[in-house]
Formats: sequence, structure tokens, C-alpha cells
Amino acid sequence: MSAKVDKIQSWPTPQWHPDWGDAELEMRSLKEFSLQLVARDERFDVEINHIDVGYVRVEIFLQQRRCAELWYTDAYLLYHFDSDGQEEKEMHFADVNEGVQLLIATFPAIQ
Repeated sequence: MSAKVDKIQSWPTPQWHPDWGDAELEMRSLKEFSLQLVARDERFDVEINHIDVGYVRVEIFLQQRRCAELWYTDAYLLYHFDSDGQEEKEMHFADVNEGVQLLIATFPAIQ
């Protein structure tokens, strides 16, 4: 098992009041996307960021540069950034495979 996979699987589920949403579902969904992304394209790395009670996101890095951030509520929300770190596009999707494909297609491998 890779170090990236181990790291993702060790992300703790936050403990917050149910009024803030389903923390277990949110973390399970963020982990699922993150695991599929690093399994399909080893250029990417991910970090969990517990911003505040009820708010958690995954920061996505491509070759050590933050290129996107992922949120989950009832569906996925992905923001990706240009090379200057400015938000470039917002994508919504419900299917993990679709989202992973969209992100990888946004950053094609340089030959």
C-alpha cells in the first residue's frame, strides 16, 4: 500500500453537531475521490484541511503546487486554479469517476 493511500485512509472524521451535516458521509466521499485520484494519476497529492466546524476540504496538489480544492455536501464541488493560484473553474459532479476524469483532463501530462 502506498504512503499516499495510507495517509488518506488515516484522515480522521471530524466530530460535529448533525446540524452541520453528516461528517461521516462527507469524509467518506472526500476519501473516495482522493483515493481514486492518486490511484489513477501519481502526479497528484492530497491534503485534508479542517477549516472550521462543519467545513472540511481536500487540497489537491500537482507536482507540489496547489491546483484544486474539493468540497462535498450533497454532491462534489471542485475548484481548480491556474498556474498563478487564481480560481479558474468551478465544477459540480455527483459521480467520483466523472470528477476524477475531469480533473485529470484539466491537467494533462506533459510529455
